[in-house]
Amino acid sequence: MGIQEQLKDALISFLESGDATEIGEIIASNPDLVSFNCGDYPDVHRVMDLQLNGKSFRVCRQLSRAENITLTPIDEPSETPGVPLWLTGERLMRWATDETENPADEPTDWSKYR
Repeated sequence: MGIQEQLKDALISFLESGDATEIGEIIASNPDLVSFNCGDYPDVHRVMDLQLNGKSFRVCRQLSRAENITLTPIDEPSETPGVPLWLTGERLMRWATDETENPADEPTDWSKYR
């Protein structure tokens, strides 16, 4: 299993349990997963914010890089949900196209992308 698959599985586990230990271990072994550069929205978009060892990170996914996931250090996590982790492939591309053509002012109804 590649590092991206491991990270995605760890994020799913975190969403279910609230335990970020596995994510922390993956990041410790793969520090290149932490990026200080952000791309253009919606190509790069927030999945969620989380805390690891007292530090806040934004979990970002980049469409143009095969939906690669990276973590970006942030000052304070947001409670607002990001783009769901389950939204992938064609459905994710459809959301990105919709968001580019008509950016949402209100929370997105993710059910229309299921």
